[in-house]
Amino acid sequence: GAVPIAYVKLAPNDAFSVQIGKLPTLIGYEYNFTFENANIERGLLWNQENQVSRGVQANYTQGPVSVNLSLNDGFYSNDYSYVTGMVTYVHDPANTIAFAAGGPTKKTNVNTTATNPILNNSSQYNLIWTHTAGQWTVVPYLQYTSTPSLPKLGVTSASTTGAAVTATYAFPSDSKLSGLSVPARFEY
Repeated sequence: GAVPIAYVKLAPNDAFSVQIGKLPTLIGYEYNFTFENANIERGLLWNQENQVSRGVQANYTQGPVSVNLSLNDGFYSNDYSYVTGMVTYVHDPANTIAFAAGGPTKKTNVNTTATNPILNNSSQYNLIWTHTAGQWTVVPYLQYTSTPSLPKLGVTSASTTGAAVTATYAFPSDSKLSGLSVPARFEY
């Protein structure tokens, strides 16, 4: 639609906030919109992630640790039984580690053009490390996805394991190419 992401954010203090509405996912490293990604084509890991969901999300930050927890409708199913969460630790300005996970609290048979029941019943886990060194940003991450058996849909249980490394070189500000960057991606 014309408004793909829209939410109200209530922040009673600097450490805690709550968001309600159409939320971006907590799962994965790559984002939903092309302009947000160094690699505009994204990859197979991204294709398994829910990108936008409707629901509520709580966020808490204390020092180098951030915790986010969301109850939402997963893959846009309108069934509010999907839980996602992320814990992020900023080790230093050059290194951040994040663990994200999500999955349904119950099986759902919702099947629409926006909601794939196999993905909507899947659980996902990510381990993401972001490292910055000068002009370089390197992000290796691992993703594991599992789907239970869904006999009503004729689906047996399945799982995937994947890994990706994205790297970006941003040209220095004193360069003629300032403002440009060159990305690379490897995925297995």
